[in-house]
Amino acid sequence: MEAALEKISVAVRNLGPIFRTKLFSEEIVVLNSPEYSQHVLKSKEMGHLPKPYLLYETLHDMLGNGLILSQGEYWHSQRKLLSKGFTYGALRSYTKIYNKCAKRFVGDLGKLFEGENRYEYQQINTMIHLCGIQIITEVVMGLDTWKDKEEAERVADSFTSLKNIAFQRIRQGLGLLWDPIWKLHPLGREYRRNVRDIDNVIQNLIARYRTINGEQEIKHSKRIVNISEPSKSDDDDDYEAPQFDNMLEMMFKAGLTEKQIVAEVKTLIWAGYETTSTATHFLLFLLASNKEHQDACREEVDRIFNDTKLCPTSGELTLEALSEMKQLERCLFETLRMIPVIGSVTRKLESPLKIPGDENLEIPAGINVNVPMGLHHRLPEYFPNPEKFDPDRFLPENSARRQPTLLFLFRLDQGTALV
Repeated sequence: MEAALEKISVAVRNLGPIFRTKLFSEEIVVLNSPEYSQHVLKSKEMGHLPKPYLLYETLHDMLGNGLILSQGEYWHSQRKLLSKGFTYGALRSYTKIYNKCAKRFVGDLGKLFEGENRYEYQQINTMIHLCGIQIITEVVMGLDTWKDKEEAERVADSFTSLKNIAFQRIRQGLGLLWDPIWKLHPLGREYRRNVRDIDNVIQNLIARYRTINGEQEIKHSKRIVNISEPSKSDDDDDYEAPQFDNMLEMMFKAGLTEKQIVAEVKTLIWAGYETTSTATHFLLFLLASNKEHQDACREEVDRIFNDTKLCPTSGELTLEALSEMKQLERCLFETLRMIPVIGSVTRKLESPLKIPGDENLEIPAGINVNVPMGLHHRLPEYFPNPEKFDPDRFLPENSARRQPTLLFLFRLDQGTALV
């Protein structure tokens, strides 16, 4: 795998900092240079943000017109609304959810490896996926799905199947990209069956939310949504998300229709659990493969959890404590550099994109522009010996010498956005 990636990286580098290619009938300009890429990644112009039909429409049945697939002013308004759920204050209010789900996950791991199984190989990917879904579902909807593992498993399995089928649809060529053929194809029928399963689970969860909170109160309450309000409960076992401390409540208050809410909930759950659980898989794998860094992370975690100022409640992680885990953070960044969850971003220009420099390049409207971040992460001039797992690349003194957009996956506060 590493050898193949290195060959691809070398071959693409030889094509220069910018080149043209085609995907079926679509012309694509690849910005093969971080210096060029920053002009599209940092652009706030609406004409530089649209997603290309060919690459995104295959996901439309799965996610609807949610944040990832929506366009234009509707996308802008939805992003403005939903971004309230990712503020520092909101993240602070979610820490009880993180702690609760993490304790359950660690408890399940302990049971899996107890007794004679202590040194046996065990498959834990399903456990990681379920933990991710339980966290994101409670953050988005305020519902604890711990007792509904079958529903969580259905969602995880269906999303995995849909993603795999979508990739097969693209790989098999133009025939399956034509909707009349796709609807009759066995893969198309399986795809729609999985979509119905997910929709049914999401609609059942929304109905449960309405039952718990009272539909009239949701619809007519004049209270202001304050997602940064911390939980008043100190009892972990009885903890429920505060009434206005979830993103579903924000959507109700904003007047979104049932169809819009289902699309956004599906998008948030899929994007939230898929990216975090995948990154967690690779982080654990790379730490296990690099014992010195695994030991350093364990020592750091033990030290911070034993610090009563950072963790006043034994075994409870705070946001302040999390921000002190610099070694673990660097290991996560290095994991995302080596195995990015999102390998590239493509935009279809509706207005020309100017790239300042010696040649003053301008890419005309109507062209797809691709930024191959996965290849940028392996450029030896920015990341020497790129095949080596080296978290110290992300020490402040080393990061300062690189293009800021090389780190945009990890520094969304710098103004870049994937969706």
